[in-house]
Amino acid sequence: MILQKLCIPRQTYYNWVHHEPSQRAQDDQWISNLLLRIWRENYKVYGRPRLQLTLRSFGIKIGTARLVRLMRQFGVRSLMCRRFKKPGTHVDYAQRPNLIKDCQKTASIWRTDITYYRRTSRPLGLFKQCL
Repeated sequence: MILQKLCIPRQTYYNWVHHEPSQRAQDDQWISNLLLRIWRENYKVYGRPRLQLTLRSFGIKIGTARLVRLMRQFGVRSLMCRRFKKPGTHVDYAQRPNLIKDCQKTASIWRTDITYYRRTSRPLGLFKQCL
């Protein structure tokens, strides 16, 4: 009677009553319970990489996207965050000395610039002196 008033087919109601979650949904529920237990036992500092390694040590191979989805679904995130490390410049050979910086006579320093002007058929290179 109610289904007729709501314009819902009878089969839809019976499908809903006898619904069982899929195998993947059951696996997700089992993995998420284990995931939450591991996360809480490790003071909530484990992030995705460590959780994935821990699950693999238990013999559970889970993909990154699935693990991230489960973590997001249950609010699991690491309390620690990676600190920004400024990249440095490291070379394996000795650097050449800066001769201009140590020069006492600024009048003896010459710089040049090469400028190309396009003419009708071939480019013409001109040298310009900059002081």
